[in-house]
Amino acid sequence: MSKVNTQIEQIEDMIAKGVLSLEQNGEKVTLRSFDEMQRTLTWLYRRRDGDTRKTFHTPKFSRG
Repeated sequence: MSKVNTQIEQIEDMIAKGVLSLEQNGEKVTLRSFDEMQRTLTWLYRRRDGDTRKTFHTPKFSRG
């Protein structure tokens, strides 16, 4: 299993447990939010699948 697949599994496990930090082999990783976890997963999926295109984020605004 590749390193990327391992990282994907770890983040999916963190989401399932509802935790934002993980310590493994003396290394501690803390993500700031669930949204950051989702963005990291998306990036890892693209990396695993060989999709290296750059993505652009278009902000959306609402007056209320």
